[in-house]
Amino acid sequence: MHRNLGREPRWTFPDMLTGPGVRLHRLHFDNYDVLYPLLAEGDTSYVEREYRERERLYERVIYLYGYAPFSGKRGAVDYLVLREEEAAEFAEHQLWGSDHSLRQDDEQKLAGIVHLYDLSLERFGRGMPNPLAGIQLAEAHRGTGIADRAFDVLEWFVAETYPEATAVTAMIKKDNARSIRFFGRRGYETSTAYGDPDEDRKTTFLVKQLVR
Repeated sequence: MHRNLGREPRWTFPDMLTGPGVRLHRLHFDNYDVLYPLLAEGDTSYVEREYRERERLYERVIYLYGYAPFSGKRGAVDYLVLREEEAAEFAEHQLWGSDHSLRQDDEQKLAGIVHLYDLSLERFGRGMPNPLAGIQLAEAHRGTGIADRAFDVLEWFVAETYPEATAVTAMIKKDNARSIRFFGRRGYETSTAYGDPDEDRKTTFLVKQLVR
């Protein structure tokens, strides 16, 4: 990662994305501490270990800032998901480029995190759905509609920012029936682009074509 010091990144990301009822803040050294206690509680069967342990989460942030922005095949960004039920200022999708800090009452609004990863200059426009995306929510926020709001913003961001991208792909563990149902409701369909979906493997890929 040290070799990237002083280099121009291949991928740049706004610090904040907003949409109706939701605000997404880029995961950062200044805000990661609020996330791991949230995801470490309750039913953690749908939460990856690196997001519920402080040291692993810190290493994730190092990766997101020290390596991923410079990678031609593994560009990535994570966004904290915050509820904004009454905020009229977030009624439309917007990009904000200079505010990754959290406000005084934001910890009460925090619901989880969304991921955008495997951004690849090599694969864009060559028939491979790109990029990959995912979401992890605290137990109390599952089934509330916040996941749909967050993914509305994330899909909009991909469509607006990467004209070469034709789709968004969700990679999900096959035993995660809840996530598979969620993405199915959003119009994601099982893909053969990554191999035979019936093969004996632990993950499945669901793809949604972007509409512009």
